[in-house]
Amino acid sequence: GEVAGDLVVAAIGVVPNTGFLADSGIALSRGGAIETDDALRTSVAGVWAAGDCANVTWADGSRRPEQLWYTARDQGRVAARSMLGDEVAYRRGTWYNSAKFFDLEYTTAGWVPLCLDPADNSPVDPGPETRCWFQRVPGRPESQRIVLRGERVVGFNMLGSRWNHEVLLQWIHERRSLDWVLPRLGEAQFDEEFSPRFRVQP
Repeated sequence: GEVAGDLVVAAIGVVPNTGFLADSGIALSRGGAIETDDALRTSVAGVWAAGDCANVTWADGSRRPEQLWYTARDQGRVAARSMLGDEVAYRRGTWYNSAKFFDLEYTTAGWVPLCLDPADNSPVDPGPETRCWFQRVPGRPESQRIVLRGERVVGFNMLGSRWNHEVLLQWIHERRSLDWVLPRLGEAQFDEEFSPRFRVQP
């Protein structure tokens, strides 16, 4: 069948550019990522890998690259300490992502469950003790969603403006309440020229 739309965006992910390593002795995954241990060492002594090319262990136990510059930075720091002989292990920690598609920004931090089933848009029960605070900004493609378990904020999904995920993660780790977060939420918004500042809508 056909689906009408104004714009089609293909998101194919990242394919590691590691073909030049085929005869190097460095172990590669089936998808071409460089296999690493927890300290980001490869199968060849004296060689480390970090960033989009590195196959790392995710929180769910799966192994695949992380295609974010923030995680590449974090992996680079771990690899550098490993090179210096420190006992280190790379662990991503709380989930986050931040990106821009054309002129649409988004930032996600923490646990943000589905609210609608992608198959038919029927409501999905996120479980007991889970609720959301949500607002859409009138006249703009922008919204903010905050997920709570009990009184504790556990996730943020910010669409249409730029946010600092490190501040949002800090609040999650500090187990802040919605009443504490809302009056301070503007502190996590990047200060861009001509960007409307966050405010709770009436």
